[in-house]
Amino acid sequence: NGKSFFIPKGFLHGFLGLEKENIVLYGCSNYRNKKTEVTVNWNDSHLNIKWPTKKPLLSKKDKKGIKFLEL
Repeated sequence: NGKSFFIPKGFLHGFLGLEKENIVLYGCSNYRNKKTEVTVNWNDSHLNIKWPTKKPLLSKKDKKGIKFLEL
């Protein structure tokens, strides 16, 4: 559908693709540095996000997320 949005530097963010195939173009303000990235559990109760699925397909990185309160 050609929609886009801006996420300010330093903000937590996540997305869920609801179709069988999804195209995501992801740009960053700087080169990626795995050592400085933080992954928070997608279903952390403190974030209270109402995801439309209970069993998403997660990347290896997303499976190792920490609790929001551990930030």
